[in-house]
Amino acid sequence: MDGWDAAGEAWKGLGKLATGLVITAVPVVGVAYWTMPEDKLPPYLRDSRNTVKEAGKALVAWDQWSDNPPGPAAARDLADETHSPLHGDANRQSELLGEYAAERHAVPEHYPGAVRLDDGAFGNNRFDQVYRTPDGRYVVVEAKGSTKAALGVRKGYSGRLVTQGTSEYFKTILNDMERRATRNERKGLLDSAAAELRLMNDLRVTLKQGKVDYILVKADFNGAHYAGYEMKQFDLPK
Repeated sequence: MDGWDAAGEAWKGLGKLATGLVITAVPVVGVAYWTMPEDKLPPYLRDSRNTVKEAGKALVAWDQWSDNPPGPAAARDLADETHSPLHGDANRQSELLGEYAAERHAVPEHYPGAVRLDDGAFGNNRFDQVYRTPDGRYVVVEAKGSTKAALGVRKGYSGRLVTQGTSEYFKTILNDMERRATRNERKGLLDSAAAELRLMNDLRVTLKQGKVDYILVKADFNGAHYAGYEMKQFDLPK
């Protein structure tokens, strides 16, 4: 492995560690993150949890790990001691569990056969998930990691503040998709730009046709255990 590869692997590992520590610090969600069976976690969350475990092994006696592994409380302590600057980002990171609830449960149950179309990227100025159903409808998802999570608010294309789930918010994100595609094209990321433009145009057309379902999915917990999800459909005028 050369220097660049090693650096890349190091940053990748730090990213997984950061994700695991931040989710651990979220009340209720952190406990569920540590008690959920491995096969129920998305691959990235499973890897991040294992990365936190490995970091913990470096801080405690290895020969005591199998007999006395640190649980959620110890992992939270590790988060407090080694990664406190990330705590302000905890709520955003916990939305990974909301995305999991949407992709693995809500969408398959309510839209059988739907195919995911977005690139899976995280961040602002984008929808969390976008799907196309076998009959040609589009499903746009906003995902939250808790039933108590509030809807996001941002400045819309009109200059006023708009809330997730509204028509102006939806159309503002479409405008963001177009701008992002233009930036990617200038950077030479032609495939990424073309895919984003194609999805944006498809959403504009199907919105006018009344063939877009704009939904909210919130992961639910019963104590430390995943307890399904809440889902609602936004009223989205053409």
